[in-house]
Amino acid sequence: MTSDGALRASVEFRAAKANTVLDETLRSMAGPGAVAHADQRSAVVALVSTRSRVLVVQKTGYGKSLIYWAATKAFRELGVVRRSLSPRCSR
Repeated sequence: MTSDGALRASVEFRAAKANTVLDETLRSMAGPGAVAHADQRSAVVALVSTRSRVLVVQKTGYGKSLIYWAATKAFRELGVVRRSLSPRCSR
């Protein structure tokens, strides 16, 4: 697989993980029938799959916190938090 192909597969894998974790997190918070807003889903996928910076401006009660909880959980499950913190912890 070329480096382009490997990168694309990695991004797709992280995007799938982001979607799964968002659904799990939302259902654990709001019940089995809860469905994520399209903007929530695109924000979590952008954060996790490409590590993009994301700015979400929505009204109170929209579920902005869910975006960050789901993204953090996905990063944790992918091992990203551990890898990014370990150099800082060894100082």
